[in-house]
Amino acid sequence: MSKDSNISFSKDTLFHSCIEDKVMEYREELFSKFARNMTGLLESKRPKRYNSNRGLLDPRRLYRHQMDDNVFYKKTSTPNSDTTFVFLVDASGSMSNSQCVGNNENYLSRIDVCGAICSAFAKANKAVLGNKIKMEVFTKTEGGEVFNSFVKGYVPILSRVYSNVKHDTDWDKLLRLETSAPLTRGGRKTGSYTPEFLLLPTVMQWARKNLTTKNMVIVNLTDGEVVHQFIPRDSLEAYQESQYSVKTYRAYDEDTKALRIKYLRGVPNTTLYMTSSYRTSEWEDERIKDMYGTNAVSASDETFDVEFFKTLNNLLNQYA
Repeated sequence: MSKDSNISFSKDTLFHSCIEDKVMEYREELFSKFARNMTGLLESKRPKRYNSNRGLLDPRRLYRHQMDDNVFYKKTSTPNSDTTFVFLVDASGSMSNSQCVGNNENYLSRIDVCGAICSAFAKANKAVLGNKIKMEVFTKTEGGEVFNSFVKGYVPILSRVYSNVKHDTDWDKLLRLETSAPLTRGGRKTGSYTPEFLLLPTVMQWARKNLTTKNMVIVNLTDGEVVHQFIPRDSLEAYQESQYSVKTYRAYDEDTKALRIKYLRGVPNTTLYMTSSYRTSEWEDERIKDMYGTNAVSASDETFDVEFFKTLNNLLNQYA
């Protein structure tokens, strides 16, 4: 029996069994901010009525026709959103590290912060906009297992965990996201590494087949540091027998940058970078900007949400 015969897929591994109170509290804090932003957006795009000398007759202004020709009215209208927001959440093991957030200096895991952001966006979108913005949430994982000769190494996995296009209203489950690939070996979780933008070809293929809107905005939530082992195809069998006897190659920042340029050129996007190393030095700042673009937002301090909301709000105004 081969080593990979006990590997199976299980979506249950993507979620915790319960929600911590402080994660729920943080989601509600973010929900209030998103709701205010979306309310302002809604008001700015409501149809407006104005007087004109041609159009539909306004009976309330007929008495002025002797002195004013503007006894007609017209309405401006704004088309419904033709945009899908796609959230890509890094669910690698390092996303279980803590992040300081909120006004009370709470410490939450990075995956909990990302889940709260996605959950708050989904809840506000329904409450304020009636789900006019289409929304998809995926996790990006690698189980650290080599079981598919086509992939030549670890298998990057894109898992759909929320979709309001599918009429999913359970945004609370996003508060239970786990740092795990949807894989088990012998009934136990395999863990998870960071495929990062190695999954962009899969995202774009999914979009071509499933997207029903004109525009797509990608929101990437990650702590970066792609971890992927490339294994020569003719060495796969030997690797499964003994990992240490085979020379492997791994992906680096340059690969993340190259994939971003190739697949996200012309696609509105932003990255929330979830580590404390961002902006600790000029070199580190330039490294992140080079890899993710100048619109990368840092989560290195307590006020990251202000900058992140500003970026998201700009995207909402442009594309929602």
